[in-house]
Amino acid sequence: RTSSELVVRGRLIAQGVPGGEVVCTSMADDSVGGDTNGDGSATSPSANEWEAVYVQAGGVVHLDHTILRYGGYGTSVWGGWNGALGGIESHGALTVTNSTIIHNGRTGICARDETASLYISNTNVISNTPWIGETSGGTGIEVGSIASTVIMSNTISHNAGRGVSVSGGSPSIAGNTIHSNASDALTCGSTTSPLVVDNSFVNNAGYAVSLSFLDGSLNGNSGNTFSGNGGNGFWLVGSLAGDSSPVPYSNIAYVINGSLTVKAGGTLTVQAGTIFKGART
Repeated sequence: RTSSELVVRGRLIAQGVPGGEVVCTSMADDSVGGDTNGDGSATSPSANEWEAVYVQAGGVVHLDHTILRYGGYGTSVWGGWNGALGGIESHGALTVTNSTIIHNGRTGICARDETASLYISNTNVISNTPWIGETSGGTGIEVGSIASTVIMSNTISHNAGRGVSVSGGSPSIAGNTIHSNASDALTCGSTTSPLVVDNSFVNNAGYAVSLSFLDGSLNGNSGNTFSGNGGNGFWLVGSLAGDSSPVPYSNIAYVINGSLTVKAGGTLTVQAGTIFKGART
């Protein structure tokens, strides 16, 4: 394992095509590019083999028809970490389209708070695992509080942790299939006005959708389907300060999972057919 890294302070444009994808992988991966380290079958690749594609502040990266795997090398240290926070770690502007992000350590894609923008579309983010020696982690996509987050029409599955985890902001999560993850499918913490529409949440071990509001609002959350999750529906906590009108579902509840407060000046409009439930304590 090595601290190999691709650091982008300018621009990186990966222009693959179907059947001719750009591949970023471990030296031990003999399935592409031959037996680079010349050891035959003595070694085989796994997560945490190399570090990451780092998008630095001011950097711009667009990966199209790209396969990125076996990265994310890092370890926890006292007071922080040493190494990568995922196969892709962004502090700049990151776009990933028509790609596969698989078998990376800690996260597939990690976009930090200072990231300028994040757009992920038509991409498979699958089978990401914890760091070496860790028992938790392995989130598919992890996002900080950034100005523009769009996660649209992706398959996010079989990750060792959450499917998608967002901290802050107002992300747009639309048209994704999020299934078979070992924790929550979608978690938004300290969120304001998340858009969660037309997603399929299936067979995730934790909550399907967990929303913790910080003076936020809940609107525009239609068209989602839920099946076989550890907790189906929308699990809500935090403070609502704007006007909220959650979409009613005939067979899915909004679960109050702690303290949900409608602040002075805010309005929560509950439409006909809406189901609320209190979580058991």
